[in-house]
Amino acid sequence: MSKVDKNLTLILLALLISVAAWAKAQDDQNATLSLPQLVNEALARNPEISVLINRLEAFEHRVKPAEALPDPAIGFSLLNYPVTTNPLDIGRFPMTQTQFSYTQSFPPFGTRRLRGQLARLDVEIEAESVAGKKIQVAAETAAAYYELYLAGRSLEIAGQNAEELEKIVEIAASKYASGQGSLNNVLDARLALSRLRTSIETLRQSRSIARARLNVVLDRDPKAPLGELPAEVIPTFVSLDFDSALDEAISNHPSLRALVAGLKKVSTGVELALKELQPSYAFRFAYGLRDGIADLWTAGVVINFPMWRGGKQRERVAEREAEERVARARLEAEKNKTVFAVRKAFDEIAGADERIGLHRETNIPLAKMTVETTEAAYKANRADLDDLLRARIALLDLELELEREIVSRELSVVDLYAAVGRMPGLGSEEGKAGQTNKESFVISNDLSQENVK
Repeated sequence: MSKVDKNLTLILLALLISVAAWAKAQDDQNATLSLPQLVNEALARNPEISVLINRLEAFEHRVKPAEALPDPAIGFSLLNYPVTTNPLDIGRFPMTQTQFSYTQSFPPFGTRRLRGQLARLDVEIEAESVAGKKIQVAAETAAAYYELYLAGRSLEIAGQNAEELEKIVEIAASKYASGQGSLNNVLDARLALSRLRTSIETLRQSRSIARARLNVVLDRDPKAPLGELPAEVIPTFVSLDFDSALDEAISNHPSLRALVAGLKKVSTGVELALKELQPSYAFRFAYGLRDGIADLWTAGVVINFPMWRGGKQRERVAEREAEERVARARLEAEKNKTVFAVRKAFDEIAGADERIGLHRETNIPLAKMTVETTEAAYKANRADLDDLLRARIALLDLELELEREIVSRELSVVDLYAAVGRMPGLGSEEGKAGQTNKESFVISNDLSQENVK
């Protein structure tokens, strides 16, 4: 192959790679955004989760050292050498010897086991920190996703209403041209349209910010392309009543589990401090080499007696007992927060269900009917333009409010999942297993039995 052919081949290969990358980017941009996929991506890429996982690994390596004996001490000594004698003339003095010693310390019985328990409880606390951070990241991803959806959906609704206002402007201009309307009507209609277009620009900015926020949560470039938004949000339902949700939250939420492990840790610390009131000891063995005569060996036990326990070890016990009371109080406070979070989420979901139902079944149909009848009356000169503009703007406000209520409800479901210790954005039972599913959400406990249609 000639040099020209090789260069041409390289150029074609580079073009193929560029085209493939462009096609992949286009596919990513045109694909519909999926919240479960986004959550899984955020969990896999989030650097804070990576930090905590590595920190957990570091704590796991502390267990064996905590249970191990203290390192032994090996000694070398020159014993009983006379000061005024030649140091090389060892054989003249029977007590002169070269001694090697080995010393092993032993803490009070049970201390190593307790220190190992403390290290394992540290591992458990760190594992709960990882789980809690994952729930937090999933909740942030879901919030950013719904924020982007709301901005995009609001922009779409505002755009549709802008088209309707343009028609009203045309009608007002036509009536003015035929002498049936006033110039003020035309100006009022144009002002209403201009205000709506200003709101549309604000919504575009909000959508851009929401897109950047979602990219940052996903650890992407803020300007990275995202897929298309879904046409509508499918309500995230989970079969839970208040009592079962509360029981699950108390037993399953990472922050509570971490506090329970922390309480066990300080209780173990109290037991360890009591163990330290007992004496520790060390075993020592030494072997002395002598020149020309029998060698000597020495063995003994050294006891480290806690003589000043009243001002030292007893104070440590009192300190650990105070820490235990603090840990119990923190656990109770966190339980109260969890109860409130679950109660608040259920109430918000129930209230949102009722408002969404009213908007869809009553308010918006009535508003549309008002717009239609007022527009027909305005065309027939039986109604003022102000009435038509007010009816159109009222419909726009209701449609936007409906989308806000839908997103607010989904965010409350996210809060509920986070409160019970499940992964937001992944569905119901799959919030534990990491799979995707859609289930009916039944709000019981006398909250609401009405589902979003």
